[in-house]
Amino acid sequence: MIKEFENSLYGKVRTALIEDQACFNLKDLANIYDIKSVSAMRARIPSTSVKTLEVATSTGSMKNMYFVVAEQLSNIMFQSTKTEAEGISDWLYRTVLPQLMKYQAYKIQDFLDPDRLVTFLEDFEDLRIRNNIVETQIKLNAPKLKMIDKLLGTSSCFDLDIVHEVISYHGLKSTELLKILRAAKVLDDNNLPYQDYCDQKYFRAVHASSIVGASVVTTDRVYVYKSGIAFIEKKIKEYKGAKSERKAKN
Repeated sequence: MIKEFENSLYGKVRTALIEDQACFNLKDLANIYDIKSVSAMRARIPSTSVKTLEVATSTGSMKNMYFVVAEQLSNIMFQSTKTEAEGISDWLYRTVLPQLMKYQAYKIQDFLDPDRLVTFLEDFEDLRIRNNIVETQIKLNAPKLKMIDKLLGTSSCFDLDIVHEVISYHGLKSTELLKILRAAKVLDDNNLPYQDYCDQKYFRAVHASSIVGASVVTTDRVYVYKSGIAFIEKKIKEYKGAKSERKAKN
């Protein structure tokens, strides 16, 4: 069964539970993320993550509708240049996904039981409140996100801590990725990029200081531009290739 969700800021997205996996309509994701080519977007998603659902049209004929599993949302977000891309993903992960799973937990016959009906209505109200909270948080955080985008010079970059989730090498942990980049002399021992790679617009290192009570707290964050994602994937390929050669020699 297809369930449609709507956000006043982003639009509509159709969802379904296919093979016990939460899935999102491929075309709808392209629309809300403002990705022009659905076929190009699909080409960057593993074929095993694309699901087909046969649905009836208004004329009574059947057609295939394509969905993508929820774990590929970060992959799709990376392909978007839309300013609100992170906010859209936040809505899909924190609001739509939990609602979809709860919706699928109920069957039509459950509503014949008054107690189950009350439980469903309570769950629905809880999720409605959560959705309103998320929308409010997005609106409140919009000025801060705009300031950060201005600081970085783009809205299309990612925190280094989550880059392992958007690169094409699936299953690679953050700690392993940092190890590879240190071995390739891209990052120093503190996981900060060397200046040369910042100058080439692969990374942006941000050093911030703030006063908390009587103490000065300093933090360092590393952001990766889209060109940096491609650069990192190249370094991973080189690292894995060199590792395979060493194994072959041994």
